[in-house]
Amino acid sequence: MSKTCSRCDKAVYPTEELKCLDKLWHKTCFKCQTCGMALNMKTYKGYNKLPYCEAHIPKAKATTVVETPEMRRLAENTKLQSQVQYHADFEKAKGKFTQVADDPETLRIKANSKIISNVSYHGELEKKAAMEQKRTLTGDEANGHENSVPANQPQGRRIGSINDYDPINENHGQQSQGYRGSTQQATQYVQQQQQQQQQQTQQQKLQQYYQQQQRQHALHVQQQQQAMQQQQAMQQQQAMQQQQAMQQQQAMQQQQAMQQQALRHQQTATQQSGYPGSAGISSGYHQAANTQPRSSGRSYRAMYDYDADDDDEVSFRDGDVIVDCKSIDEGWMMGTVLRTGRSGMVPANYIEPIN
Repeated sequence: MSKTCSRCDKAVYPTEELKCLDKLWHKTCFKCQTCGMALNMKTYKGYNKLPYCEAHIPKAKATTVVETPEMRRLAENTKLQSQVQYHADFEKAKGKFTQVADDPETLRIKANSKIISNVSYHGELEKKAAMEQKRTLTGDEANGHENSVPANQPQGRRIGSINDYDPINENHGQQSQGYRGSTQQATQYVQQQQQQQQQQTQQQKLQQYYQQQQRQHALHVQQQQQAMQQQQAMQQQQAMQQQQAMQQQQAMQQQQAMQQQALRHQQTATQQSGYPGSAGISSGYHQAANTQPRSSGRSYRAMYDYDADDDDEVSFRDGDVIVDCKSIDEGWMMGTVLRTGRSGMVPANYIEPIN
């Protein structure tokens, strides 16, 4: 089923397809519903799933509400509350400020007022008045008392002359001397500052030297502690090695003692049984045959020596006679060794039947 345009109801192909407002459009059919102006995805405005331009999009209108006594009461209360709030704010701000439009003349007056307030705050007006008063006094003295000289002033001096402040001219004594005295004080002050700076530098050098000595001492102590720890670790390791060597030596001694004891036990056993000669074997066999009761099973002779591995097995030596033998399974039989009198399992390939 082919797709159709929402405006012209014709087939829409993928190359000219435009999806917008949950509908399909031709790019040329996507126009304003009112003026027919061509639109795109950036300039359209949707209303009821129809495209409009910015100028002709329908505007939402306020809906009318039925006027009821309750609605009229709420409106009246809201109006009263707004008026009360407005009058309260007005009474609070009354006489405090007045809103004036900002024009160039108002801004100029505001800037001048700010400058005047700063001048009065810093006392510039008082300083200016004092300077004016001094100036008038000096003018009156110059006009009315030109020939009069104060008692404390030396002869031949003029008030306000540049020579009073000249350090080279030594004819005017007090002020030039005062200037020289001020220079001497300045040099002394500079020298004192230099001495203080030198003292501070010396103190800083001493502090640096002490800090360096403390760091070196701390480093030396740390190295000694590390050396002592390493020495203790080595001593502990040597002690452990010696202890292990002693344990190994004791184990070897115990093993040797056990081997010697086993050898002695074996020698005593062989001596008691009448071995190593064949005569001893035959005599022992005859004695055992005479002493032991007649067995009901078959009798076998051992071809090799065998040491028991488990508790249910018996050990025997080459030539021992094993009686009352019964087969258990392949390779094992149950019998009794005449030499020792012990019963248990014996390997079948270590024994042979007696004819």
